[in-house]
Amino acid sequence: MELTIRRALATDALFLTSISFGAKRYWNYPEEYFEVWHDELTITEDYIEQNIVYVAQKKDTIIGYFSIVEVNQEHWNGEVFISQGYWLDHIYIRPAYIRSGIGTELMEYAQEYCRENGIEKLYIFSDPFANGFYEKLGATYIKESPSSIENRTVSLYEYRIPEKSKEQIEEEELLQKIQEEAERLRQEAEEAERLRQEAEEAERLRQEAEEAERLRQEAEEAERLRQEAEEAERLRQEAEEAERLRQEAEEAEEAERLRQEAEEAERLRQEAEEAERLRQEAEETERLRQEAEEAERLRQEAEEAERLRQEAEETERLIQEAEKAREILQEEDAKQKRKSIFGIPIEKIKHRPIKLEHESLEQKISELDQEFEDDFEDIEEVAEEATLYEIDESEEYDEDHEEYSDDEDDEDYSDDEDHEEYSNDEDDEDYSDYEDDEEYAEDELIEDDREIQIPKLQLDEAEIAALIRPVKDDASEEEKILENIGTASTEIEVHIKTEKEKMLAGELYIAWGDEFANDKRRARRLLREFNNTDVEDKKSTIKILKELFGSTGEYIHIEPNFRCDYGYNIHIGDNFYAGYECVILDSCQVKIGDNCILSPQVGIYTSAYPLNPEKRSIGYEYAKPITIGNNVWIGGGSIINPGVTIGDNVVVVPGSVVLADVPDNVLIGGNPAKVIKEIETEK
Repeated sequence: MELTIRRALATDALFLTSISFGAKRYWNYPEEYFEVWHDELTITEDYIEQNIVYVAQKKDTIIGYFSIVEVNQEHWNGEVFISQGYWLDHIYIRPAYIRSGIGTELMEYAQEYCRENGIEKLYIFSDPFANGFYEKLGATYIKESPSSIENRTVSLYEYRIPEKSKEQIEEEELLQKIQEEAERLRQEAEEAERLRQEAEEAERLRQEAEEAERLRQEAEEAERLRQEAEEAERLRQEAEEAERLRQEAEEAEEAERLRQEAEEAERLRQEAEEAERLRQEAEETERLRQEAEEAERLRQEAEEAERLRQEAEETERLIQEAEKAREILQEEDAKQKRKSIFGIPIEKIKHRPIKLEHESLEQKISELDQEFEDDFEDIEEVAEEATLYEIDESEEYDEDHEEYSDDEDDEDYSDDEDHEEYSNDEDDEDYSDYEDDEEYAEDELIEDDREIQIPKLQLDEAEIAALIRPVKDDASEEEKILENIGTASTEIEVHIKTEKEKMLAGELYIAWGDEFANDKRRARRLLREFNNTDVEDKKSTIKILKELFGSTGEYIHIEPNFRCDYGYNIHIGDNFYAGYECVILDSCQVKIGDNCILSPQVGIYTSAYPLNPEKRSIGYEYAKPITIGNNVWIGGGSIINPGVTIGDNVVVVPGSVVLADVPDNVLIGGNPAKVIKEIETEK
């Protein structure tokens, strides 16, 4: 739920009073209690300006509030002792939102406000139905204290403000886990670094051992060469001796011998050179082996460095994800929602055309018409039995309810002190704009803007059945017939209605496609311009409304924010006024006569859905026109349902639900709305 909590404004006083009374009535307290609680539950502009008052708002609708009052000195209020400090004076939620978590969010916001402003604790006088709520929050029960109702007590609680919010505690726990994980990764990195250093040390020792082995081999080779050199020297000496002996012997034989010895010496020299060459090749091979081992070591070090870099990046990513954890948790529900039609994904919706075999087109259409009449005959009978607007000429209320007798005039609904138990707080501001608007004052559209009592109505089974208006399903049967036109026995021209034509004709249709999207896009653009235009700029607002609506009278005034589906199906007469937050769903025509008033939050709905759940799941809907006569006043929060016609000079009590046609000159109210009395008009 998109919920906004803000500081209350002085203009919110009437809304907050309405919420106070509505929340108390949710627990079915006797009406005489509300006479005692009247001042206590009434929120004034001075109260909002002098105390700490915050409201919870869903879109533009206030659905709850809380207030904190500072008591500067201890005192007795009757039999109740009031301690010095801060008191949670009020926390109320609209009945429709009770048990939906709004109270908990308001208390969490109140805790945050107290922490920011150095408030350590709150005192609370708890309604018996709210004890469990405060105890769940951690409030401490002190004692029972007398209440403003005789022989009734309320519980006194002391609520110490936690030093940290729930979100802060969860965030700290999450950060602690991340820090622990980061510390573990750091230790693993240090261990990896230690192992790398040990590996480098082992590699160094291995290289030193190899170097020592190489030096040893070189020493052995040097020793071998030295011995060969000594041997060569010895041979040289022997050669010289042989040469000397040869010279001493026979010169020819000596020459031959010396030649042979010279050849032998050359051979030995060559062998020595070959040995030197082999030694150099061995050294080159060893050098290449060492370079290969060094390259392998560097490759392993590079891989280890890359792994450590990736672990460091993973640690940084985990820290960044932790910083966004709270945002991710808040957006998680919204991300799970996807576009669907009544809970069924669009891609799963399938059309199942029906084939017609060996039947003419005319015969099939006749059968479909008969089927429509049979399907809804029972529902129409129930609706006729539950007619809501019959006037009993002999009806007379007893003395305790004399303000509703038929022979009294509009003064029955005054807002004096004798009738304040019947006041409707939610509609107090319905009529306030007329006091400031000289144009409306001069027109004298409202004869009496005082509050009207809404009688309690008991519904029987017939009246409940009347809540379901008859709907003719299968309006798109022409599509199924069209598929089998090729097999029809005769050739006829068939006009297949578009979905928009079906909508305007009150038949079943599916509101998909560019035609609907373009129309709604146009309406939303004009509504956005209208709702964002200064209400004092009459010229611009009238221009936008005349472009939006199908037709309008000479003078119209609509307070923002106003909503509708298409706009071009709305036709408004002269001298029209609509209060704040009015909604007109104009899938079918809505005709409103002259001199009509719509109080705030009135809903006029031409759209509805078929009884058949399969058709609803596919996306079928239908619309019925609504007609409102001249000189009609519809009270705040009332709902006008599809197909309803309201006569002239009718007054609808605030909060009513109108399900059937209304005759001329009557006052109606309730859910479902019934005739309360006739209205006498000047002849």
